[in-house]
Formats: sequence, C-alpha cells, structure tokens
Amino acid sequence: MTPEEMGLSAGMLGLMLLLSIVTLVSFIWTLVIAFKENILWGLGSLFVPLVIIVFGIMHWDKAKKPFLTYVIASIVYAVFFFNVLSTMFTEAGVMELNSQVRSGQITEQEAQQRIQQRMAEMFGTEAEQLPGAEQPQPAEDQINTLTGKMNERARQAEQQAAPPATQRIKVYNSIRVSQARQYIGENVRVISMSGVEKQGKLKEVKYDRLVLERNLRGGDFAFEVLFNDIKSIEVEQWETY
Repeated sequence: MTPEEMGLSAGMLGLMLLLSIVTLVSFIWTLVIAFKENILWGLGSLFVPLVIIVFGIMHWDKAKKPFLTYVIASIVYAVFFFNVLSTMFTEAGVMELNSQVRSGQITEQEAQQRIQQRMAEMFGTEAEQLPGAEQPQPAEDQINTLTGKMNERARQAEQQAAPPATQRIKVYNSIRVSQARQYIGENVRVISMSGVEKQGKLKEVKYDRLVLERNLRGGDFAFEVLFNDIKSIEVEQWETY
C-alpha cells in the first residue's frame, strides 16, 4: 500500500521524518550528558524505560535543553503517529465498508458498528468507550428527555394561546389652568400664546404663574410660565392597550 493509498501526503511523511530526527537527536544529546554525569545514569537511560526522564528532572540545570526537546518532540510524535494510524485505518476500512453498503450487503448502522469494533480491537478497549460511539441512554434519562420534550411542547402551546402582550402608549390630556394644582409632580406640556412648546415637571403653582422643572446635564433647571401666556396645558399620561 502506497502512502497515498494510506491517506498520507508528502507533507505528513516529511513532518513524521522531521519529528523522528528531532526526537532521536535530543535523546542522544541527553544520553551523552547522562554518561558524562555517571556511567550508571547513561546505561540506565539507554536500557531502562523512564530512567532518562528521572535523570532529566534530577539534573534539570544540565540537561534541560535536550531533555525538554526530547519530551516535547516525543509527545508531538506520539499524537501525530496516533492520528496517522487512525487515518490509515479509516482509509483502509471505510472504503471496503462503503462498497458493501452500496451493494446492499450491510446497512450504514452495521458499517458504523464494525468500524467501532475494529478500532476497539486495535486500541484494546471496548467499542462503547471509543470517541463518537453512541452510548445507550438509561431508562431514567429517556423518561426525563421525553418529559422535557412534552413540557416544552406544552409551554409553546401556552405561548401561542396566550393573549398578545399589552402596550403602554404616552398621551397628553388637556386640563384647565385652574386644575394645575392637582397635577403637581406630573410631567406637563405647555403651549404659549406664540406657539412655543415647553415641557417639564410641574413643581409649583403660584397665583399668576406655573413653575416647571427640567433635568439637564448640570442638574435641575426651573423656569416659570405666566398664566396670561398659556394657550393650553396638557398632562402626560400613560394608557395601556
């Protein structure tokens, strides 16, 4: 089987080769430092698993560069190699299963189960423990899921049957000047004889004028409107529809 048939590109092969070289060079570099430190460290790192890791940790000041390079390169290589194996397995098995599905020999669900079973045999685990494997849902979870769906449908039905939300609209109702004292503290709109509109909160009603107040950036600002200059006065109110 060629690299192309296994799903490996030239770039992937080159990266694997580069990682292998970096791992080997950093291992040899660390091994040389171990032999310089003590021949037992060197022999242990060469023949006994994990001894080189213990040496790198205990002699970090001397071996940190090659040891750290070795560890990182080994991890990256292992992850990359695992992905390559997965790609090879997928390319090799899926094509065969696809042909069987197309010919009607097996169903798509059976093909999926066979792929999971082969991966389980390859990696020494149960098919249910593999990533992407469908886990059987416990009966209690099935009941909870069904109940949740029923509640959601009931909630949607209630929302559809519920009356439309009410709306509040601001309106202005006309009042007489003699009634102004009843609306102290309310927002009012005053139209002068010249047609100028003035708005504000009615703060005070004097014997011949109204005192309005507005909130500006610098604080509250009060101003007066003479009765003789008032053409109309309206009170701000909210109506619900």
